Amino acid sequence: MSGNNRNLGHAVRDFPDVDSCVAEVRELRHGVTAAACVIIRADERNWAWRVRVDDVDYAESSRRYNRRIQAEHACASFVRQVVTAAGIYLIQRRDLYAELDEVVSQGS
Repeated sequence: MSGNNRNLGHAVRDFPDVDSCVAEVRELRHGVTAAACVIIRADERNWAWRVRVDDVDYAESSRRYNRRIQAEHACASFVRQVVTAAGIYLIQRRDLYAELDEVVSQGS
């Protein structure tokens, strides 16, 4: 989340089930120290970002930015939140809740 409670980013892929999503979160958290913020042109006037680890894109910006520097800052903020977030993850999928913090900490 950004400072004004906007969604910063989301996964680049859809997941068939919760376990697949949890595995992807675990991979990203494990490799986040090697993560690169890749800034790309979204269109003629806007910028976007992707988080890449070992040539694999894990996350992308949820919005477009008028300035490249805004995209860079947003990506850096997303990566910081991946590193520091703990104990706040819940996936809600219909009637299913999975506490990701516990699952992710088991994989670290």
